[in-house]
Amino acid sequence: MRENILIVDDLPNNVRLLSHTLSQEGYEIRGAISGKTAMMGIAADKPDLILLDITMPDMDGFEVCKALKSNPETSDIPIIFISALGEVLDKVKAFEVGGADYITKPFKLGEVLARVNHQLEISRLRTRLSSQNQQLQETLRKLRETQDELLQSEKMAALGSLVAGISHEVNTPMGAALIGASTLEQETQKISLSLESNDLKRSTLEQYLKVATDCSQIVFSNLQRAGELLQSFKKISVDQTNLRIRNFAIKPYIQDILVSLKPTLNRAPHNIKIIGSNDLTISSYPGAISQIITNLLLNSLNHAYSDGELGNITIAVNQPSPNQITLEYKDDGQGIPAANLTKIFEPFFTTARHPNQGDGLGLHLVHDLVTQKLQGSITVESRLGEGSLFTITMPSFVKPNDMLGISTKK
Repeated sequence: MRENILIVDDLPNNVRLLSHTLSQEGYEIRGAISGKTAMMGIAADKPDLILLDITMPDMDGFEVCKALKSNPETSDIPIIFISALGEVLDKVKAFEVGGADYITKPFKLGEVLARVNHQLEISRLRTRLSSQNQQLQETLRKLRETQDELLQSEKMAALGSLVAGISHEVNTPMGAALIGASTLEQETQKISLSLESNDLKRSTLEQYLKVATDCSQIVFSNLQRAGELLQSFKKISVDQTNLRIRNFAIKPYIQDILVSLKPTLNRAPHNIKIIGSNDLTISSYPGAISQIITNLLLNSLNHAYSDGELGNITIAVNQPSPNQITLEYKDDGQGIPAANLTKIFEPFFTTARHPNQGDGLGLHLVHDLVTQKLQGSITVESRLGEGSLFTITMPSFVKPNDMLGISTKK
């Protein structure tokens, strides 16, 4: 598509001369013999460049330029002033009002072509740069959306694993309770038949009462156990999906987290110990702490130990001062190479040996949750062959913030 140039000059001969020269270069040329006519033509069809005379009746070139530069729709049109005036003050004013270049009469056609080509090339580059910038902004927006979707997907996957794990754990006590209830039903039918046939003996009744008592205890204890598991699941899942501040005892809460992760932990029955006072209560985001503990445990399971190797993991909670809580997570696994210690909190950094061991978001999320959601800090110490120690320091009373917490795994 040919570029459109508007020539504005109150002398028709100048318009004809410039039009002839520039049209031979392949440009589409329009002319106007006054500032007001030029403004109407620009409103109807925006040109790619304007050659604008300064000295014109009614509306001079400076006024036209000011009007165009004050309008966002036309402010980017490059304007080359043309005038017979050669005084320095006129040139200075031309640039002050927004002119891109200045040509004096009489015209040197070679100079005109060079300056026109130069300004149009700058305009092309500016347009290309603007388009590339828009593309980069759109790419960045899509990348952010993709990352959010990925983290949200990981969150739901982790929650799905939690649901599957709790369902598996609940099946055992529910199955025992079902057997107890079924046995009780069968024995009740037998005693009912004996009663109907007037063949009920004292020994039979005593035996039934013993079975009924045993079955009732089995049903009650197993339903109670299932209820505890479901309560732990409800607490952890609600906290993970609705990150809100509440007061809670941190050590018992960590124990609930381990219960919810039991199916995963059972695949590699490491010795996990929780140290701290049961009475240590904080006001914070329990869901964030759940996600942190979950990701640290999964990180140890996936990276710290070889297949079949059993290790020792310690989670210690302390309150060194009334306003501060420390949480120390330690494993005795293979440790982290010194070269990786500065990278482990970076997004997508992973040393996973297999694709299903994670995507490198786990420790990055842990770092974000600690520093943003819990308003604390996290450090790591590690030596090869000796294990790793993550130390989290956070306030006992967290102020609300709106950073989203998303569960994932490394």
